[in-house]
Amino acid sequence: MAKIAILSFNGSTGKTLIATHLFLPRMGDETTFFAVETINLSAQDLGVKKVETLAGRNFGELVEMLVLEDNAIVDIGASNIEAFFAEMSRFDGAIEEFDKYVVPATPEPKSWKEAIKTISALVEMGVPAEKIVFLPNRIENADPKEEMSDVLAYIKKSGQAQVFDGAFIHESEVFDYLAHKRMSFAELIRDDVDYKQLAREAESKQKAQEYARMFRWTRQAIPIRNSLDETFKAIMES
Repeated sequence: MAKIAILSFNGSTGKTLIATHLFLPRMGDETTFFAVETINLSAQDLGVKKVETLAGRNFGELVEMLVLEDNAIVDIGASNIEAFFAEMSRFDGAIEEFDKYVVPATPEPKSWKEAIKTISALVEMGVPAEKIVFLPNRIENADPKEEMSDVLAYIKKSGQAQVFDGAFIHESEVFDYLAHKRMSFAELIRDDVDYKQLAREAESKQKAQEYARMFRWTRQAIPIRNSLDETFKAIMES
């Protein structure tokens, strides 16, 4: 059982993508997705079928709903985080409602600076460091240390949050493709369909190209899916 909050003062850090493609598929079918958002991209835009949406000022309502959940993901939009924190401070023991606070950031300075600000705010509220996870996102290379070495070193030295070796999200056009198709990795990567064989046996050139394209996206998605598996394991087994 786990309840995960994904948050940052900065927008465009991939919070909803991380909630949708990293956590939701690996936390079980009974996991409830909460979007604390009013203006930006939501998980429904990425193909998530059921999303409970509310504003940051409605933290009390969220508390009631979380009581009934074993597994939950709470995706907190940047436009709502200040109201969310303000309301959270009004409830005794509110920080205990979540098992993990995941703070993503991209290599852009504004992104990781706001992530550090978010981590500091969580610490000031009394959230212990072992519950806070700094998660590098949109990493071009095989190791986030090549792109975010200074901030990773700072967070480790500060002891305010956890950083896990090998736990990060790759930069990949696969995510854009899945968003465009409103599709999950599981829907794209199917063991019961051989797109390569279908392309070779297609009766028309157009159909053959469609199957070949699906084969390409499947092959491209598999290593990203495998990396997400490792990242989830690192975060949840800590």
